[in-house]
Amino acid sequence: MNNYERVCVVLVTFNRKNLLIECLEHLKKQTRAVDGVYILDNASSDGTPDLLLEKGYINDLPKEGTESFVEYPYEKGILKVYYVKMSENLGGAGGFHEGVKRALSKGFDWLWLMDDDVKPLEDCLENLLKYKDRADALMPLRKTLDGEMLGIESIRMNFKNPFASMNGKKIKEVYTSADDIPREGVSIGAVPFEGPLIRTQLIKKIGLPRPEFFIIGDDTDYSIRISKLSNILFIPTAEIIRVMPLTTASELNWKDYYYLRNLIYLDKLHANKLVYWIRPLVFTLWKIYTEGIRKKSYRNIKIILKAFIHGIKGKMGKTVTPGSI
Repeated sequence: MNNYERVCVVLVTFNRKNLLIECLEHLKKQTRAVDGVYILDNASSDGTPDLLLEKGYINDLPKEGTESFVEYPYEKGILKVYYVKMSENLGGAGGFHEGVKRALSKGFDWLWLMDDDVKPLEDCLENLLKYKDRADALMPLRKTLDGEMLGIESIRMNFKNPFASMNGKKIKEVYTSADDIPREGVSIGAVPFEGPLIRTQLIKKIGLPRPEFFIIGDDTDYSIRISKLSNILFIPTAEIIRVMPLTTASELNWKDYYYLRNLIYLDKLHANKLVYWIRPLVFTLWKIYTEGIRKKSYRNIKIILKAFIHGIKGKMGKTVTPGSI
């Protein structure tokens, strides 16, 4: 009996062509070869398709929305590379929705979801697949370029206590270092789209990532939906490097708007009525105090209130243009 299971990477990219190429190079070095890569280009304007053409990952410059396919030869065999450039930026949420939908139709057994700013270590996929019989969703340990464990994945989500954080305790709050995490893995409640390996049979049951989040929170929502049918196993021996540092701005911006709006929407989708009516209000008032009143920023208050109103009303999708605030 052939127990080999085919793995396709779903790689969403936007205006980071050099990071995209670096990610692809790391995928080619995997000790357990990747079988396919589906590149979803969110309407990049930095010459991404030209660089992919130069590197041989595509054989022409396809029209927007048209899928390109290349059997890319390399030292470990043939890598099936699919590429499509969207006509507009769908955000990370829309990108993964579209990428997963398209990759799902190709007949692979597992989809490995990631952004273009990650670099899986050579044995990352091999170490993830060692645990394929224990869970239908497997998550590698993320590290910074300096080798520090990020550990910000939530162990258990909270949708019952309206006065506590939705994210509950995080990996780094329980384990001080990667060495402290049990080698056989630990169950967690939420993962980012920076390396989760998900069985396609599970995806067919829970559906696609929700595009209406635009950015931020779509991965949390997907994790919650996964958790209803499968364990999510965090594997510390499988490592992936996050290239871009996590940063915070002194003033709120468009990303903060989506973060605040989508947190409220997550409560609307998954919390009981008590939590949904209390936590968004408490959270919003706290944000108005910390980011608005204390900082004497009327601008911040406007952003917070807009996010609150849109979240409560369920006004989703691309409601604020990136960079506009």
